[in-house]
Amino acid sequence: MGHSGTQGFHSLGTNILIMVLFTFGLFTRVTSVLTWLAVIGYIHRTQQVLFGMDTMMNILLIYLVVGDSGAALSVDRLVARCRAVRASLARTGTIDAGTRAFLDRPPPSSGAGLGVRLIQIHFCFIYLAAGLSKLKGPGWWNGQAFWDVMVNPEFTLMRYAWFEEFVRGLASVKPLYHAGAAFGVWFTWGLEVSFPFLVWTRLRPVYVWMGVLLHAGIAESMMVSTFSVQMLLWASLFVPWREGMPET
Repeated sequence: MGHSGTQGFHSLGTNILIMVLFTFGLFTRVTSVLTWLAVIGYIHRTQQVLFGMDTMMNILLIYLVVGDSGAALSVDRLVARCRAVRASLARTGTIDAGTRAFLDRPPPSSGAGLGVRLIQIHFCFIYLAAGLSKLKGPGWWNGQAFWDVMVNPEFTLMRYAWFEEFVRGLASVKPLYHAGAAFGVWFTWGLEVSFPFLVWTRLRPVYVWMGVLLHAGIAESMMVSTFSVQMLLWASLFVPWREGMPET
């Protein structure tokens, strides 16, 4: 192996180590930035194999740098808890009320709130751009775009006999074929265009669930599970997961 090959191997190993540390939440303020830089390098060096998941991952990493991504479920949090206990014992000989509150949950973080809000806003822009761009494609006007996805053998379930029989049966009944194609198009386009505006209203639970159905359907029918999982994670940030958590 030449010098450049050895250097590249060492660089890859270093990047993987940094990502592992960031995944476990160790030194997250530093490893988050280094992970983002490693992903940027990967994106610029492998343009020929990129797709939507890589773009979403890069965007999400930016906001994980902005927010305090290591404040809760991380090694950094465990270290901070241990330090708080030791400091409290050194001060008072016991675990005081303030320390107990810190151990119960991380303190509020303006950085985390900003990161969550930026992800939500960016998610809305992604949906709106995706919906409006579909208006330029004739396949989204005549319903063919949805059907082309259903029958594409490269990344759908057409390799299964039961799915092929289902598609053929659906195509043989023209009213069902046109109704299915129209529903798929209008559901996808309508959700993407209206989501950025109506998700901030009382319809938020409805729109979050429709987003879940959309990306679960994409994962199941198009076999792009990693992309769908990322988009589901983005959508989950519209849900206040914990009691007492500020409404987002």
